Amino acid sequence: MGGVGGLLGAVFLGWALGANDAANLFGPAVSTRTMRLRTAIGVAMVCVVLGAWTGSGRAQSTLARLGPQTAWGAAVIACAAALAMTGLVALRLPASGSQAVVGALVGFAWSQGSTLDPFVLLRIAQAWVLTPLVASLLGLGGTLLLARASGRITRAGLLRLDAPLRFGMLVTVAASAYAFGANNAANVSGLTVSSGVLGSASASWIAGGSMALGIATLGWRTMDLFGRGLVRLEPPTALITLLAQACTVLLFAIWGVPVSTSQAVAGGALGIGLAKGVRTIGRRALFHVVLGWAATPIVGALVAYGLVQILAPR
Repeated sequence: MGGVGGLLGAVFLGWALGANDAANLFGPAVSTRTMRLRTAIGVAMVCVVLGAWTGSGRAQSTLARLGPQTAWGAAVIACAAALAMTGLVALRLPASGSQAVVGALVGFAWSQGSTLDPFVLLRIAQAWVLTPLVASLLGLGGTLLLARASGRITRAGLLRLDAPLRFGMLVTVAASAYAFGANNAANVSGLTVSSGVLGSASASWIAGGSMALGIATLGWRTMDLFGRGLVRLEPPTALITLLAQACTVLLFAIWGVPVSTSQAVAGGALGIGLAKGVRTIGRRALFHVVLGWAATPIVGALVAYGLVQILAPR
């Protein structure tokens, strides 16, 4: 289970990431009927590959600095993270690719009696905390600005604004997918690059393609969670949610830390809920979001530890 295993594990993980996070990229747009599902899937697939190809280098290097990896270790970690995320997708729980990979890294290190760089771990953990906070502030600010401009919107007429709104949603979905590819390709291919299985350019292409495949095949599983369940969104607030997510994820991609689009889109939606009033926030959906976040690194660590016990040569 060396280089081929590492490559297959990366493809499996990329597919699971795409399947889990597709709803974050265009769920609000589709659930508010601002975009058709087929259009959203096509735009997201193209832009995810483009983002992975052009913007994933810095985040790849961050994961590589957590600790040295062998080809076998990279394969186990990728498979463990993918299995953890696939299970959570099947349970309709939003999962974080970053948390799944880091959790699997911790579980693998635990099984080997080795340690990871604590400073890099701290940097990633800080990003996990900051991601929903930044997105919430952006969602809150965007909603307040929209409320201030609502009188002008009403006077302008909704029909006249319908076409610009749809075009804005198309651009925003494309930006969200690009940011997702740029940020999360590191979760898919960072370990295969650090272990020497693949070069950075080829790993980025494989990461982007496998995530696009996941979007196309199983991306509908958590579609309604952020479009209807967490906060009831209308087309303008759906646009704000996706803008908040895209800006947040792209910011962390530039910083060089892989983060979760689930956390970003939920943060944006929560910011809108706070602007509308706390009672508008769906408590059951919020519980599912928090449960998914808490479970992802734990499940990733346990699966990685279990795989080592099963597959390690005796």
